[in-house]
Amino acid sequence: MKGIQYIVDETGEKTAVVIDLKEWGQLWNEFYQNLLDRSPVNEDWINRSPFREKLD
Repeated sequence: MKGIQYIVDETGEKTAVVIDLKEWGQLWNEFYQNLLDRSPVNEDWINRSPFREKLD
C-alpha cells in the first residue's frame, strides 16, 4: 500500500508501521482521535506543553 511501510522483526513478523502523514494524515488523525475517545486511561499527560510541542 502506497505510503505505508511495515517494520518486521527477524522472523518476518510485523511489529510496527510507518505511515506517510502527508498522504494518510487525515485518516490517521480520525483513527487516533477515536482511540483517545474510547480510551479509559486519562490522556491529560499528552497535552502538557513540552511534550505536545515535540509532537506538533
